[in-house]
Amino acid sequence: MEEIRNKFYRVIEICEKINDLTIEISVGEINFFTSISIEVKFNNPEQCFENLISWFYVRCIEMSGKNVDFIQKKLKPNNISVSLNASNFQKLIHAFRTNLHHNLDLVNSQRDIGIKNTCDEWMRNKLGTGESKTESSWKSLNHTILDESIEFLDGIFYCLNVIADSEHTDVVIKEWERLIKRNYTPFDFEQVLIIVLENLGLTDFFDTRVLTQLSFTKWRHQLDVLPENFNFQSVAYKIIESFVVQSKIIPIDGNDLIAMGVPKGPRVSQILLKAKDLFSSKPCFKSELLEQLKEYL
Repeated sequence: MEEIRNKFYRVIEICEKINDLTIEISVGEINFFTSISIEVKFNNPEQCFENLISWFYVRCIEMSGKNVDFIQKKLKPNNISVSLNASNFQKLIHAFRTNLHHNLDLVNSQRDIGIKNTCDEWMRNKLGTGESKTESSWKSLNHTILDESIEFLDGIFYCLNVIADSEHTDVVIKEWERLIKRNYTPFDFEQVLIIVLENLGLTDFFDTRVLTQLSFTKWRHQLDVLPENFNFQSVAYKIIESFVVQSKIIPIDGNDLIAMGVPKGPRVSQILLKAKDLFSSKPCFKSELLEQLKEYL
């Protein structure tokens, strides 16, 4: 595991170089990677892999995804080519993060089936099988995910150097700064959602991460019409509170009703409307709501 630990330290070193260069070319206005507190442990290969997935997800997607996306969009205009591994790295991390931390519906959800297939295909390409059962195979996966992360980060660092040497550096930085001021991440919205649900007495009834993933694009687009220097916390609170109250969100969907035997079609819509009325009058957990609906089936 010592080699794996050293590769991880190499990853941290590249992240620090990316941060230093970003701060330099933006004159201290932009910090590429935000510090995170997730610990990666190296005593157990399988646990280490899960730790690495969480670490990369939070650092490269949740906390700094807007910076990563901005630089990736600058690759092609600057004639920079990256490997397929580097191009797909964020998608892969996102898939593994969801696969490891959420209960996937592999019967009714095409999205969940696609996520599982992405993970299985990657493991099959690396190991010859869609699952890892031995310590040596988990070690191999740790090495591979770290190698691909280094390719991914090296591409970002190279692009930043190209931008730094360009005669249009100031233009790019101004564009980047404008993006940061508006392009809030799902994590930013989720923190506001947590407050909204707490104030409405609905904290216990929803998975805030799933709800944010489903609604993020809609919430994000409402920021586009706002003037400069708007207060994100205040505006996001109003957007999300309005969504929760007016949409009458509930902790079940049509798939839950179909699984209970409701035939696909208008009856699903009718029972969902009843479910919204029941939940609106007395919020409850998913299992309790489904139990109440049995008399309407």
